[in-house]
Amino acid sequence: MKKEYEIHYKNKNYKITEDDTKQDNIVQVSSQQYSAIRNQKSIPADIVNIDTEEGLVEIKMNEKKYSYKILSPVHTTIQKLGYNKKSGNSDNTVKAPMPGIVLSIDVHVNEPILKGQNLLKLEAMKMENIIKSPKDGMVKRIHTNISDKVEKNQILIEIE
Repeated sequence: MKKEYEIHYKNKNYKITEDDTKQDNIVQVSSQQYSAIRNQKSIPADIVNIDTEEGLVEIKMNEKKYSYKILSPVHTTIQKLGYNKKSGNSDNTVKAPMPGIVLSIDVHVNEPILKGQNLLKLEAMKMENIIKSPKDGMVKRIHTNISDKVEKNQILIEIE
């Protein structure tokens, strides 16, 4: 089975296989430099930065920088299902990342909260999902109750 990668560039996803890299004759010149030969032309590419946690790669080719996001198979599947982790949360709202039922609400209005603190528990597809705070702040308003059915992108909590 051939390895297949999916990269995200300029709001589009592209699939690349091992055959694609062989076709373009990509050769590693040094630990941070590669050369791609296409149409009998050598195109040098320097790796400027790699963020393995976020899957981000920054490459410099012909004095121009390009940023790519390498998507894992799990990330690609989640994206195709529409269950994005950042499902439209603004800085001050926490939205449901998927449809589900609110099992518990772990905060109260006017309660100070920290980034990463558990806000509520949402059941979706027979699984419990803990929704965490995206930032430090104070709970301004809670837009849901325990046992409520919520839709994807529905505002659950406002933070100030």
